[in-house]
Amino acid sequence: MATKKTPRPPYEPSDDLRTALAELAAEEVSYEEKRQATRKAVADELRASGQSHGRVAEHTPWTEETVRGIATEYDVPPKTPGKVPPPYEPSPEFTAALAAWAKAEEELGKKRTAARKAVADELRTSGVSQAKVAAHTPWTEATVRTIAREYKVPPLRKPTVRSIRD
Repeated sequence: MATKKTPRPPYEPSDDLRTALAELAAEEVSYEEKRQATRKAVADELRASGQSHGRVAEHTPWTEETVRGIATEYDVPPKTPGKVPPPYEPSPEFTAALAAWAKAEEELGKKRTAARKAVADELRTSGVSQAKVAAHTPWTEATVRTIAREYKVPPLRKPTVRSIRD
């Protein structure tokens, strides 16, 4: 005679995981705002300084092509060919925007690491599959699987098929 199993309650992520993911989402928004502000600062710097795209790009983490794309996006006219630009020293606003963006990038990395650790802790303590946890994160199941490997989270079940290599 078959016995009836009682169904498990639906999985709900822990408060720690929710908090870590919410902080990550907020930091991603902040990072994107800083990145856009930096792009605008590059356009303003090009407009105010009269320097070439390449000269301004030397002071950014971007290539000359990216700076040219930013100039096009913000309707900055190209430098007049043949005209010798004045000596160039980046403006304080430009330097401050680059520093703020670099700090935002660093903070985003810290929040991402904290969120990945929270996912690993959730996998370790909740007793649910990677797929169920992945449904509550911004990442795919494959990424959650990679996080589990990275943090050495043991699998839920032991392998049922014995390897011939063992």
